[in-house]
Amino acid sequence: MRNQEVTVNMQDAFTGKAVQRTIDITNAMNMKMDGFFMGTNEEQEANLKDWIEERANQQHETFLDLVSWEFH
Repeated sequence: MRNQEVTVNMQDAFTGKAVQRTIDITNAMNMKMDGFFMGTNEEQEANLKDWIEERANQQHETFLDLVSWEFH
């Protein structure tokens, strides 16, 4: 797999401050029995929103909105 990370750009819902995190690419991917695979843009967005809800909001002690993402 060429891409290893995804940079997630978010915005703090309370302060409007931009928040950027670089995370493992698997957080944006779908999982099957035989491993991870890259889904559609809509699936990537849903997966990253799940990651924000499950991890990023708690880590930043706020509510973050997904703005964009970039694989690298």
